[in-house]
Amino acid sequence: MSGLADERPASGSLTIRRLTEPDAAQFREIRLEALRTAPDAFAASLETEVAKDLAQFEARLVRNHVFGAFEGKSIIGMAGYFRQS
Repeated sequence: MSGLADERPASGSLTIRRLTEPDAAQFREIRLEALRTAPDAFAASLETEVAKDLAQFEARLVRNHVFGAFEGKSIIGMAGYFRQS
């Protein structure tokens, strides 16, 4: 994969919004790409995240606050946080 940023459309419009369950497939894709390219930026490992199914990514979006940056319909970035109990 050449990287998600290289595949984005040249639409020029950027939207940032909270990700929801229907965004889980795109979230999974960009998270795995980020773990491949910058593993030190994450507490999780690529091996652990690859093993998770789509339902687990959907659940993560429900439990946590994850935001995506979109150009058109393509996700080009993400940021998230969660509250420790």
